[in-house]
Amino acid sequence: MSAGLVELNYTQIGVSDRNYYTLTDVLLQQSYLHTLNLSNNAMVPKSTERLIEAISSGCPSLRVLDLSGNLLRTDGAQIIARYLISNGRNLESLNVSGNQIPPEGGVALASSLSARFGSKLKVLNVGMNQFEIAGSEALGHALAENRRLEQLVISQNNILDNGCGLLFEGLRSNNTLLSIDISGNLLTHISARSVSSYMTSRSSASSTRLGFDSTGIRTLNMSANPLGDEGIAALCSGLQSNSHLVHLFLDNVEAADPGVDNVRQLLQTTAKNKISLLTLSLRQNRHVTHVGIGALADGGVQNRSILRITVDMCFDRWSTVWDKAERAFIANTMRAIDRYKVPLLMVARGRILLCQYKRQRIGSSTQRLPEEICLAILSALDKHGVLTAKQKCTAFKIAQRMSNKYPTKRALLSAILGSDYRFVSEIMKTLHSF
Repeated sequence: MSAGLVELNYTQIGVSDRNYYTLTDVLLQQSYLHTLNLSNNAMVPKSTERLIEAISSGCPSLRVLDLSGNLLRTDGAQIIARYLISNGRNLESLNVSGNQIPPEGGVALASSLSARFGSKLKVLNVGMNQFEIAGSEALGHALAENRRLEQLVISQNNILDNGCGLLFEGLRSNNTLLSIDISGNLLTHISARSVSSYMTSRSSASSTRLGFDSTGIRTLNMSANPLGDEGIAALCSGLQSNSHLVHLFLDNVEAADPGVDNVRQLLQTTAKNKISLLTLSLRQNRHVTHVGIGALADGGVQNRSILRITVDMCFDRWSTVWDKAERAFIANTMRAIDRYKVPLLMVARGRILLCQYKRQRIGSSTQRLPEEICLAILSALDKHGVLTAKQKCTAFKIAQRMSNKYPTKRALLSAILGSDYRFVSEIMKTLHSF
């Protein structure tokens, strides 16, 4: 069986108008290529156009393309947009950050995300460009109908408050974006209100489901923006009925003790909520004193879900202030592990029982599990009492048909826990990142 290169890394090799043709000859023969990194070269629109033509012809399997740190500008962005619409529909990750792309180029890239073009792009990084308000508005319109993109980085694009408002207005009808980075965009408390309004609208829309809203943003980065205490207060207001956000980054947002106290109140009032923040970062907020840190520690102690809070503590006896919070985070971590390991172990036990049954029934056409196996699985659930009566009923029904419909542990756990499984998966990823 024939094979070829899967990944090419041409970072900082000086690709320019004078030598790009050598690389095009290589790309014309890479039918297996999955990842191509051309970051930090001197590529301008002319060389970019020739390379994209080679990619279109010779790299049908390409999924990841990194063009960051070049000189694409408007013409280069339009070339990339045409590629996404025509031959690049299977691309899943695109990085064009740091390319001096102005609003016109941003509008072109945003238009390629329209649902009518069938793009499969999941990750888009357009950070450190010049999208400004027009580019941000175009992205908002595109995301309103896009059903593929999961991660967007639009940091340091000077989108300002108006651009942020237009962007999140489009996100109200988006059900797939999971992570957004809008750091370094000169956003104030006005943008915080726009984000808060989005949070409130999503929570209201999911209130009838009473669980983790898998269709809302899970990670939000608003760092390096002058939000101030008023902005933090607005964000906390929108998070009171949070149903989807679990990771929040507010580093260097000019917060002081009153803003941090709003976070404390949020942690306390949402302590019993089914969905709550798992990680929170408030680093590089130099106006926060030991009073604010102490208040944050108190909120962490009373909240039973938060697993990590990151702050800077440059004052004497900080360990005394933070020690009780650290103990609370450890307790929450252990509680999370204890709460969710039982369903996982239950699924593992069910799979073992199923495998044993299959070995005993080799050659048989019977697919339905016998009653004693179903009861054994259900008994594992009842023993620990981790599921509701409805979930137990669902689990019993699933056990009867698990050999056909749920071949993996993940599929079975997802079926039993429903929307809660997505929140569980976020907890597990957070725990594994420690």
